[in-house]
Amino acid sequence: MAKKAADIFDLPGEAIGGLPSLEISGLGRIRIENHKGLLTYSEELVEVSGGKAVIKISGSSLDIRAMTADLLIISGEIFKIEFIY
Repeated sequence: MAKKAADIFDLPGEAIGGLPSLEISGLGRIRIENHKGLLTYSEELVEVSGGKAVIKISGSSLDIRAMTADLLIISGEIFKIEFIY
């Protein structure tokens, strides 16, 4: 229902459905807002719960720069970002 409303009113899904919002800066920084928690964390892999999906970030020298209840900032050499539903 939320996705349909977002489509009708031309709104981003994260604004209505509580989905995470990702902002990627270059090849070395990802900002994730509205996340639901950290699932896996290592220098090569970070998995973040996005509610309905898992955000899987692969790379090297990955580091969590900041984490609050709704914001997560990850830096390092990012190779791949996957969404697993």
